This record gives sequence, C-alpha cells and structure tokens, in this order.
Amino acid sequence: MMNSKLTNILFWGSLFFLMSCYNGRSNKKLNANSPVQAARILSDQQWTEDLEQLYTQLKTTHRELYHKTTPEQFEQLFLEIKHKIPKLSDHEVIVQFTRFVALARDGHTRLTLPLQEGFGLGQAHSNTPDPSNERLVFRSLPIAFYWFDDGLYITKATQRYERLIGKKVTAINKTPIATALADARKLAHFDNESGYKLIAPFRLCQLETLQGLNIAKKDANTIVLTIENDSITEQIEVAALGRFTKEKLHAKSTTIAAKAYYSYEYLADENALYVQINRMNDVPTGPSLVKFLGQIDGVIKKKKVARVVLDLRHNFGGDNTNTVPIVRIITNNPRINTVGSFYTLIGRKTFSAAQSLVNDLSTWTNVIFVGEPTGASPSHYGDSKKTQLTHSNLTVRISSIYWRDASPNEKKEWTPPDIPVSNTAADYFQNQDLALQTSLRFKTSPNWLDTYYRLCASGGMDTAKRLYTRFPLDWNHSQAEFKALETMLVERILNKDSQ
Repeated sequence: MMNSKLTNILFWGSLFFLMSCYNGRSNKKLNANSPVQAARILSDQQWTEDLEQLYTQLKTTHRELYHKTTPEQFEQLFLEIKHKIPKLSDHEVIVQFTRFVALARDGHTRLTLPLQEGFGLGQAHSNTPDPSNERLVFRSLPIAFYWFDDGLYITKATQRYERLIGKKVTAINKTPIATALADARKLAHFDNESGYKLIAPFRLCQLETLQGLNIAKKDANTIVLTIENDSITEQIEVAALGRFTKEKLHAKSTTIAAKAYYSYEYLADENALYVQINRMNDVPTGPSLVKFLGQIDGVIKKKKVARVVLDLRHNFGGDNTNTVPIVRIITNNPRINTVGSFYTLIGRKTFSAAQSLVNDLSTWTNVIFVGEPTGASPSHYGDSKKTQLTHSNLTVRISSIYWRDASPNEKKEWTPPDIPVSNTAADYFQNQDLALQTSLRFKTSPNWLDTYYRLCASGGMDTAKRLYTRFPLDWNHSQAEFKALETMLVERILNKDSQ
C-alpha cells in the first residue's frame, strides 16, 4: 500500500515538474521575437489604447487638425505606429507618439516629454503631471544646445561639464549635426522655421530621444560629441544624467537673460527705458502686471524718457487680454509713440500671447521691431487643452482656438523684424546684446522720409506695408507727406523689380 502511494506521489510530482519546464520553455519561445517585452512597463495593448485615445483627442479637440497636414497622412502614421508598438521599447513608443502629435505642425499642440524638473523649455503655463511609472521619465543630457546663426553651440551645462560651454557641436556620435537637426524636425512642434530653430536643438538633449532617432545606441548611457574650438576638433564623451538627478544646468553668458516675469531699467546715458516682459501673466508674488505698467508710465513721464525698448525675446505668452494695457502705455504717450522712439525686441521665443501683443503693437503703435522673426504666426492656433493618456499618464496639449490677426494675410508665417540683427555665438558668449544696442543707437534723420527709407531697406516689404498702413493714423504727418511716402514706396518697388 505504501509503495502504491509513493509511486503515485512520484508520478504526479514528476508530471508537475515536466509541465512546469514545458511552460517555461513555451513562454521563452513566445517572447523570443520581442526581447523588449521583458523590460516593458506597459503592454502592447495598453500602448495601443493610449495611441487610439491620443488620435481621438486630436481629432475632437483641435480647432482644425488638418490645417497643414491631410487626414490621410495622420491615418497612415497612426497605422504605422500601431504596427510598430510590439517591437518598440516604452521610450521608443513615446518618441513615436511625439512624432504623431508633431504632425499637426502647430506650436501649441504637443506631447510634453516626461523630464526631470528644470530640464524643460518652460513653454507650459500649467503643471505637467508625472507619468504612470517613474521609469518612463526621459534622461536628459548634462548640457543644453542653442542654434545660432553660425552653428549649434553648448550654452548651458552641469558643473561637471562646464568646460564645454561655448563649444560648437558638429556631430552627435557619428551623425553630423545638420542631419541630427533635420531628424529632430519630425519630433518638433512649431508654427514656423523660427520656432523650429528653438525646438529642434532641445529635442537633441534627451538620451531616449536620440535613441528613438537612431542617433544613439539603444543600450547606451553616453554619447560622443564632436566639438570645435579655435579650429581644434575633439571628441568628448558625455554621460546622460540619472532620472532623479539634483544637478542643475548653468549658463555663463548673461546676454538677453530672463530676469523675472517683468522688470525695467532706466538707462541714464541714453535717456531710455529698457522694459523686459517675459510672461503675459501676473507674477505669483509681487505687483500685478497692471501695477507694473503704472510704474512704467510714471517713469516715462517723470524722466521725460526719449526712447522705450520693450524686450519680448523670452516671452512664451500667457493671458492675451493683458495686451491692451501694454499697448495703452505707448498710445497714451504721444512723444514715445513716434517712429524712432519705441522699439520692441522679438525672437524665436516670442510666442502665443506675446505674439498677440506683437500683433497689437504693429496695428496701434509706431513700433520698430528689432531682432529675429517671432516663433509664432500672427494668426495661429492656441489655448491648448491638456489631457492625460489613460495608461501612461503622458500629458498632451492640444490647440482648441484659432486666433486671427487683424492682417488680411492669414498665412503669414511670423512677424519679421524691421531691423534684423545677427544672432551669433561670438556675440552671445562675449555678452554683447546687439539687438538692444541697435535699438539704443538707431538714429532718426531730420528728414523723416530718409528714416522711413532706411527702415524699408532693412525690413523689406513687410516693413513698408506696415509703415504705409500706419502713416495716415499718425497726426504728426500731413496728407502731402503721405503722398511723398507713397511715391518713395512705389519707386522702391519698381527699383526692386528692375534688379
């Protein structure tokens, strides 16, 4: 009897052992063709459901999703990503989602990459919740890039890599920087080429993004930068930061540094007032924007300021209802609201509500724009609505409103400067702010027509059209002078056509 029971125990025990071994081999065989699955945080089904949710949200929330892209292009990319998901890692899926959202070609519509605090661009006006799993956070490089007129340079770095600040980057691993920037285009959210020059370098600052673009190896923790300095080329290995690093990026140059939400400085030598507005919102603690503008008005009157320079180069926007009191400060001061007395500095970060302010200044004041083209289109999609994807908790922001400029040209890509100023690394690292210097040094001529001619020569037809439109509204000029301006512009157009 004991032998019979022992035999049964041995039989069933052996059978259970063999079945366990078989199931183990079977599971390995199932995963053999998709090695990424073992380390995946979310399953294929979860990522697929997030993709479907993302597509639905884009179609139902965006004011006009297909304003630059066709429905067929979106559908094709959707199916391509859906098919790829089983072969991708979690971070590769996120990179593909970023690519999908960027297809909208709209600076406000974007997937906000999950990054460490302090390593984002600062475009968002609301907080970005953490992803569903901390391992979904992207690892940032210990450096920041900026695209100058003369190439891509390192402008910020952690303490360990500070010696790289000021160096020109010509390649990341074996990819030439021109190719890397072109690859980053499909992951960048932008209204125009000026915005692209801001976003593309930022996309190259995350290790997982570089891996998703096949610029870095999938299992790499470091990259190799080819840098140039004083005609010497060298290769430097740079290690990505940990996901929960406490290190911070630091800059050496103070050129066009953002000081606060808003600030001003009276420049006695020039009898000029320099005003920097970096947000179209009230500062959380301190004087409101309206109160700050009251201080500006007081200084203009008390000091009998001859020139005002408004700096919007760090202004990503905010509340566009705040444009009105800013415009009124200028229009209520006729001495400032004349050609040659009021300048606004613009650039690739001039975006959203800051672009709305530029639109209003262009319409209602005699402003001279100085710098580089704005990062937003005068007529643009905005007021992003924020949503989280169910399984990953990734944050997606989608434009919901179309803001139309007063200009009849809705296809205008940006607001160009009346006085373009070069943006070179050499000037930046020597703390030379050429845009501000140009605004302070521009001299009007006793003959107002000569001043207008010089502005039209530097700013082109955009400047000519705006000055022509504004001219009849300026009480300083007569009808005869308006006719003289017309003659000058016609002669300029004819001369341009004959060249």
